[in-house]
Amino acid sequence: MDAATLLLLALVAVAPPIILAVRLRNAERTRREPWRALARAFLWGAVAAAGISILLESMLRPRFDAVHVLSPRLTLTIVILSPVVEELLKAIGLRFLRDEDPEAEDGYIYGGAVGLGFAATENVLYVFTAWFLAGPETAIATALFRGIATTCLHGAASAIAGHGVWRARYGGGVGWALWGVGAGIVLHVAYNALAAWTPGWATLGAALVAVLAYLRMMRRVRVLDERGLGS
Repeated sequence: MDAATLLLLALVAVAPPIILAVRLRNAERTRREPWRALARAFLWGAVAAAGISILLESMLRPRFDAVHVLSPRLTLTIVILSPVVEELLKAIGLRFLRDEDPEAEDGYIYGGAVGLGFAATENVLYVFTAWFLAGPETAIATALFRGIATTCLHGAASAIAGHGVWRARYGGGVGWALWGVGAGIVLHVAYNALAAWTPGWATLGAALVAVLAYLRMMRRVRVLDERGLGS
């Protein structure tokens, strides 16, 4: 096994979430979030949310894998279990993150950071699993696809949840949190269903959905930041 190749694959898997987290934080022109706070959000997703979700999904997977939706590749694990467990665990961490200078766009930023941290860990696990089970070519393809599509998916879904949680925390009511987490789950379900479907166009559709959702979220951060500057 080539150690240099493995190191390169790990870098390809982890670098995109880190780069996107930095760009997300810097999307604000002023009153940017502290690096330490952003790192805490990223680490919650990478360590706590990812670790607990792996444990829960491994316990529940046998029951959910037995039920198929539309095709043998679309199991309840893919379309229900994983999106619900992962988005709930990522959102739980948002309740413990402090925001000393809250702004309208901060929920997107902290939520996105949690999701990107989760993506970093999940990317590494999937890439190395692909290496050991199918060889280097499959691992490289997995790293490239997940480095773009799945990273954007986790960042966007958790950012939407984060926006809802922040609105609820700062006077909007619990309905905002339920809406945000629910919308993040729906986006995750749509992505998983498309990515696991057999036709090639479905896989491309999943990537397109994820990237567009992430770009839309980044645009919202910039718009809300500009509104704050003008107030």
